[in-house]
Amino acid sequence: MPHIASQSGFEIIDHPADMGFRVWARTLPELFELAGATLSGILADIDSIEAVNQTSVEITGSDIDLLLYNWLSEILFIFDAEGILCSSFKVTMIDTGTGESKLAATLGGETYSSSKHQINTYVKAITLHQLKVEQNENRFQAQVYLDI
Repeated sequence: MPHIASQSGFEIIDHPADMGFRVWARTLPELFELAGATLSGILADIDSIEAVNQTSVEITGSDIDLLLYNWLSEILFIFDAEGILCSSFKVTMIDTGTGESKLAATLGGETYSSSKHQINTYVKAITLHQLKVEQNENRFQAQVYLDI
């Protein structure tokens, strides 16, 4: 079995038209939390975002891939529609049993302020292009591409 240097992490994927990233973690909730943090870190300097406001979300998807897509799309929507950048992600429930996949989580963040936050990359949308969530014997991993 290959040695895994880190139990969780992320990397940016080069792509000619879009931007992508991979995340990996020991558990599915950690994977979704890390994917949310990676998206926020692409949007802005996540260390400058205080988790002063809490928002609870419930997400559904017909399968685990679409659950991740809908989760990241919700985080992007909260920024685009409400002007809130998130820095804290706590997945409290993931159900991938029969039927629709479900997720419940609490997001922590604050309202965007141009004097405090610098936008790194404007993300237009999460794409379905090569989106996948996989599990091997010792970790979960996901690949996501963003329309920038």
